[in-house]
Amino acid sequence: MNYFQRTLPSLDALVYFEAAARHLNFTHAAAELNVSQVAVSKRIRALEQHLGIKLFDRLGRSLTLTEKGRRLAAKITPSLSFLEEAIDNVRDRSGTERQVVTIAANENVNFFWLAPLMREFQLSGKDTLVSVVTANNVTDVIDHKTDLAVFHGRSAPKGWQVHVSLPEQLLAVTGPSCSRADEFTLLEYTKESPDWVNWSSLTEGQIANWFTNVKFRYCTSYIQSITLAAAGHGVALGVLPLLQRELRLGELQQLRSQILTSDRRYFVATPNGRTPSAATREIVELLGENSTSTISY
Repeated sequence: MNYFQRTLPSLDALVYFEAAARHLNFTHAAAELNVSQVAVSKRIRALEQHLGIKLFDRLGRSLTLTEKGRRLAAKITPSLSFLEEAIDNVRDRSGTERQVVTIAANENVNFFWLAPLMREFQLSGKDTLVSVVTANNVTDVIDHKTDLAVFHGRSAPKGWQVHVSLPEQLLAVTGPSCSRADEFTLLEYTKESPDWVNWSSLTEGQIANWFTNVKFRYCTSYIQSITLAAAGHGVALGVLPLLQRELRLGELQQLRSQILTSDRRYFVATPNGRTPSAATREIVELLGENSTSTISY
């Protein structure tokens, strides 16, 4: 028998952690949760004590996820979505039926793009439950329940109707307080999929157009590279449309004016032979409206 109360922290602590990990800012997380910044800080500290590990590295006002914090964050969002779906399935809705939209995406797409948008979508009072399932290879988690998928590559798989097609654009990004990019380390990461682009994928000439005196610091994931960049510990290879929110909020800044366009794209698609529900169409429109291939300052 599982005695979850002996091993699991409180649900509130996990909800607070998910928001803090997504924003990398306790104040922004507090605003989303409608609580004080002190409340978020206390819950995170209590969670760290419960687990016996550090989840965040704190450098002044900057936050970065530790490796274990990153691993927990990658699991918490889909787990909370699954729990929300389970609760909703047994809730008395007075005869109304709530629509469920299941989305398949890779971890990076979900962490930076889908999760924030879907949370705002559901907090806006929409009577739709969104469930996101993730894997490095999106096709590994697609089944008959999948209503929508976000693919990354040169083309979408056969059997899918593409509704939104966005170019992948690459730019150098770092934290808001950094300015002397020539002295920074480039934050490299191991590609989770052959289609992903990292610093090593670029030619020496392309990198030289941005920086001189290049040195590298290796990260365990793309998420960690962006987390470290936001804290001012180097320069990450930013990807649009994934990082639009962070750039818009000033959590990241673009270095240099050059933007490279890769030969990959992001495809928002639905299965052929199935008419998308009204809720699915609404989410497709939301993803299209909140995606742009250029940055406005």
